[in-house]
Amino acid sequence: MEMITGAQPGQSSFTLMHDYDDHLKLHHRILAPSLGAPAAPKYQPLIQLESRQLLYDLCHAFQKDSGLMSTDTIYPLLERTQASVILALHYSLRIPRCEDHTLHEIIDIQTKVTHLAANPILPDLIPQLRHLPAFLSPWRRAADKLYATQVDLYMRLFCHGRDSEGWNATKQALLTAEKHTPAGVPDVDLAFTLATSVQGGMETSPRQLLWLFIAALNQPSCVTRAHAVLDDVVGRDRLPLFSDRPKLAFIDAIAHELFRWRPISPGSIPRRADRDDEFQGVKIRKGVTVMANAWAIGRDEKVFDPALGDPQDFIPERWLRQERDEEVTLTTDLPLPVFGQGRRICQGKRVATDGTFMQVASLLWAFDIELAHGEEVDPWAMVVVGFMTMPRDLKFKLRPRGDWVLEVISREWEAAEKRLGTVDDVEK
Repeated sequence: MEMITGAQPGQSSFTLMHDYDDHLKLHHRILAPSLGAPAAPKYQPLIQLESRQLLYDLCHAFQKDSGLMSTDTIYPLLERTQASVILALHYSLRIPRCEDHTLHEIIDIQTKVTHLAANPILPDLIPQLRHLPAFLSPWRRAADKLYATQVDLYMRLFCHGRDSEGWNATKQALLTAEKHTPAGVPDVDLAFTLATSVQGGMETSPRQLLWLFIAALNQPSCVTRAHAVLDDVVGRDRLPLFSDRPKLAFIDAIAHELFRWRPISPGSIPRRADRDDEFQGVKIRKGVTVMANAWAIGRDEKVFDPALGDPQDFIPERWLRQERDEEVTLTTDLPLPVFGQGRRICQGKRVATDGTFMQVASLLWAFDIELAHGEEVDPWAMVVVGFMTMPRDLKFKLRPRGDWVLEVISREWEAAEKRLGTVDDVEK
């Protein structure tokens, strides 16, 4: 895996695959001001904008195909939505169309990298083969070619972010790197660190959101309750806002339950023990692979009370709490293992949960979700993509809940300010 970034074992230019050492700690510090919880409010106006475009695009799809969709056909719309949020905030680059050339350049490279990360090649299993010269090693030639392609793309994105007006994560990374390292960090290292963050956000969130449609079809009572909550809090003359969130605990619970019920990376990212250790009587030798089983953690009955329902079932109520006559709120003491653990927890966790909340709120505010004729929903039907899972293709219908839906979406999208330089708070 390290070969495709021109690095030695454990020293991948992708922070996700790098050993936990001083280099990684520095690059985590570089990303933290852009991805940590304090920065998350800067993302919210852009998340709202992209969620509105998602609804607008879906309304056009409804008018064209009478709402008949599938998990495969809706995926590019979800992917564009997430990509535009991530790329705008890293590089001041919005993606207005699914056909955007830059978007597909990024997707093509991400697909190759993810495949190699999840499917070790011979030099990963026989490390001595890493040292063969390129003319003897087909793996080295392929790795060098992919590395050159990555450098070209990531440096173009980096330069776009650096030279754009306004705030973005590239400029923040440059400032933070200068603060922590007087000698500076090479631009190409920063470019790969930013690209790691981009890949983590673009590949996971769209696939995670696909499970909303499976959950809605499998547990329609959840949708009925969500519609009632949204009608009560938001009404039918405007779209959901982040300012509604304190009163939309049930919508937040749906988003959190998606992360628990169908974690996009059930086995999490494999890690390597950097020293001998012991956990609950189990000896862990230095160098062995350790995996935090997100699927099993999310089904631990000592943590997720089975009195609230079978942990195998989609039950958002397990995330809610109410004390006496107080309002229902989202519980904060349950784990979301899909985001990792400890010092290597996903730095973009807050951004991911914010984005999922807004997209769930927007989709359920606008649509009824119905199974297409002749289809049967099987919540266990899934396919594996690299480290990730996603639902097997399923046809369903998205129907606007009334004529008011199309009217409100059209009005708000037309009135929305789409230039990054004028989206509230993005530049601050």
